[in-house]
Amino acid sequence: MAEPLAESDLVIRRERLRWVPGRRRFPWLPFLLFATIVALCLLQPIIRPNPNALDVIDRLQGPSAAHPFGTDSIGRDGLARVLAAGRLDLLIGLSGAALAFVIGVPLGLLLGYFRGRGSELSMRALDVIQAFPLLIFALALLAFLGQATSTIVYAIAFVSIPIFIRLVRTETLRVRELPFVEAARSVGNPTPRIIFRHVLPNVLTPSIVQFTSTAGFAILLAGALSFLGVGVRAPRAEWGAMIQDGSQYLVTDQWWISIFPGIALFLTVLALHSIGEGVVRMRRIGE
Repeated sequence: MAEPLAESDLVIRRERLRWVPGRRRFPWLPFLLFATIVALCLLQPIIRPNPNALDVIDRLQGPSAAHPFGTDSIGRDGLARVLAAGRLDLLIGLSGAALAFVIGVPLGLLLGYFRGRGSELSMRALDVIQAFPLLIFALALLAFLGQATSTIVYAIAFVSIPIFIRLVRTETLRVRELPFVEAARSVGNPTPRIIFRHVLPNVLTPSIVQFTSTAGFAILLAGALSFLGVGVRAPRAEWGAMIQDGSQYLVTDQWWISIFPGIALFLTVLALHSIGEGVVRMRRIGE
């Protein structure tokens, strides 16, 4: 049975979460921004149920009460498509980051704890993978595997796994030499218990921070792939594809077609990155 927290410990935890101007506390603002984006995207079937509904009479109409984000070149409602694209991009980004997390963290633990020639060879193989630009590597995978949404998730996870492996391995190499791990090893604890009871909890925080950054990068990469025409296929709404579709109308002053999905993409990635940075600052304060 866990012992109750002392009053001083409870005060410290409350202070970490409480927002005070000028102090480094839990990043409530980016968290609330991201939660709002997620909520709006999830409520898209209620707010704007049909993102592919055509209205050729109202094509290329600017923002108005009927269409707050305007309409595109074939009369589809901009708000409905931005929210629907958000549902898809969040699914792709979070799924890709989660898959990379689930695979990369255990591999990083094993490669960091069991040092040896095999570990070094594995890291050199990761160096080869990471030597290629990630966008080019993802393009090659999609060209080889096809353009299905699941394939985009796998491609994002594949290019993100080495990042988790390298991070967790570095942290494991540091933690495995700390006194409390040496003490657990000296009293005869089995290796699996040492890894999962003593090492893993100490490498989870940087891994979670990396997850938020990877999710933001994954959403950005999904948008870049669709912008280049190899990501999500029409008529499904996706932020990168919407930006690409609207770019040709910028010169004729139909700016809303690409600006609103661009703002949504920017705010989502910014919120995820800021959450990760805020957690890092909280960790530094707690040390």
